[in-house]
Amino acid sequence: MLETADDGPLLTIADGVVYQLPNNQDDWRLKDVLAWVFPICNFTLELPSTVFDQLSSKDHPQYALIAMLFSFIALMSCIAELIFNGKMERVTWQWRDTVPWFYCRPTDKLFGTL
Repeated sequence: MLETADDGPLLTIADGVVYQLPNNQDDWRLKDVLAWVFPICNFTLELPSTVFDQLSSKDHPQYALIAMLFSFIALMSCIAELIFNGKMERVTWQWRDTVPWFYCRPTDKLFGTL
């Protein structure tokens, strides 16, 4: 059973033991976890892609097809990461001079700059 206290939620197990769960402000938030999920997913998708790319030859063209499939899935993951980062930084599409670009709302800096 999950109860709340001043310093964080309490978890009560069936045998009566009460555990203090860490407060969400001090612990990892969902957006922090998702920020690490995308790079790890991309890395694990690129590894088999490079292996199958090295294995492909004239005699084994199916490995090139598998490598292309992994690369396409990694590309979709990169696009999802770009959309996630854009939503987290609340970017807007603005025209400055003659060039349209994505800008961060609070600072009006270019999206993706440090």
